[in-house]
Amino acid sequence: MSAKNAAGVVMGQEILKLSADGKILMTLGKEGVAGNGPDTFDRPTGVAIAPNGDIFVSDGHNPNKFGTAAL
Repeated sequence: MSAKNAAGVVMGQEILKLSADGKILMTLGKEGVAGNGPDTFDRPTGVAIAPNGDIFVSDGHNPNKFGTAAL
C-alpha cells in the first residue's frame, strides 16, 4: 500500500540507508512495489542492525496486500 508524497511521487515499500548528509548509500526493496519475494517488502514496519552489520527488517503491517502480516 504505497503512498504519494506532496509532489505525487509514489513512495513506500523500501528501506534506505543514508549517510549523515542524506546521500543514499543502499536501497532494499522496490519503491512503490509490494511483494512477498526475496527483493520486495509488503509494508515494512521496522529495521534493526546487528553489531556485525547484518540488517533485519520486520515486514508485514496488518492489513497488507499479500496477507503476510502477523496478527
